[in-house]
Amino acid sequence: MTLSPLISGVFSLCTSSRSFMSVTFDFTLVSSGVPGMSLVMAQNEEAFETITGEFDMAVIASGGAPLDNSRLSDFVHLAESAHLACDFA
Repeated sequence: MTLSPLISGVFSLCTSSRSFMSVTFDFTLVSSGVPGMSLVMAQNEEAFETITGEFDMAVIASGGAPLDNSRLSDFVHLAESAHLACDFA
């Protein structure tokens, strides 16, 4: 069975190891250096406005918002509800 050149080309394109779209995250969740705490780092203006306004979180001098590790899953859920994506570093 042979595939038409168009189907063969599309199949090759879809199975290629190259990615044509990069993933960007709105938040990066990093260790704060304090046991039991993480920092939420906004990666763009919309994310920063969301954590300071809608989520009412305080931001420290480094630009991160401290968050208790027990609340990480709640934060990720809230961010996803706001159509924002999180990355764990």
